[in-house]
Amino acid sequence: MTNSGTDRLEKLYIAYRVYPRFSKSAFTEGFADKFDMFKNCIISFIVALGGIDYKIHFILDSCPPVYAEFIESLVPMERFSIEHLSNAGNRNTFLRQIEVLLNQTFSDNIFFAEDDYLYKQDTFLKIVNFLNSSNKADFVTPYDHPDYYMSISCTNRYLHTYKSRIEFYQGMHYRTVSSTTLTFLTSVKVLKETKKYFFRYMTKNLGDYQIWLMLTHVKRRTGWIKSTINLYLVDAFKVLFGKKYTLYAPLPGLAIHLAEPCAGKMGDIESFKLQQQFIEK
Repeated sequence: MTNSGTDRLEKLYIAYRVYPRFSKSAFTEGFADKFDMFKNCIISFIVALGGIDYKIHFILDSCPPVYAEFIESLVPMERFSIEHLSNAGNRNTFLRQIEVLLNQTFSDNIFFAEDDYLYKQDTFLKIVNFLNSSNKADFVTPYDHPDYYMSISCTNRYLHTYKSRIEFYQGMHYRTVSSTTLTFLTSVKVLKETKKYFFRYMTKNLGDYQIWLMLTHVKRRTGWIKSTINLYLVDAFKVLFGKKYTLYAPLPGLAIHLAEPCAGKMGDIESFKLQQQFIEK
């Protein structure tokens, strides 16, 4: 656990992937272009790392020089590295994140980051401490997804009609959920155990929802057949008999995903942007 004074800070190694164009589902309101969104997101990300001893490996996929230049102006040089890829795409950059995070030796705490999230201050101090304080959490997302509250969600029906376990830690509530996006915290140990599932994101053309169900095994109360039949056809044995992993989300959320129609349902985006203005160049 991270403490003040002379106690060491918790370490965190991050693989942060960036693409210079808006996704099809991007929430673009208030942003001039993708670079403007990226600047806001990375500034909030650095603010959210307060109290953490971190290093970031940036994976820039077909990004113009201005992206690397902004990173260099914002992040201390000893805390980051940059890798340039050309037209790698979503699935290949995710695979590269896995490779980077498993091959680094800086920290057992690792984070998969995407370029379209805004974060609250001290997000990582909270979720890293929670992950390390409990033997119950295998994965932690900073994102309290609107899907968890909607009868007809942003992406599908009947995804989250299940019971959650609630944990309270350092003034925050965390609950078990069945799925999230590909922005999440875990450990090197757990990623080594589960990488074969995440590799299916590339090889089986599965979505992140199906991958997470393979890991969490959370049973919905309604719509079981409709929401899972494709998953069972792909890998029924692993869903039924594989090891169960726990995924926790904070209450309230510590990050906003800038994707339609979810972004507008998670509070005031401007309040996330305002908190980081003091370090904007």
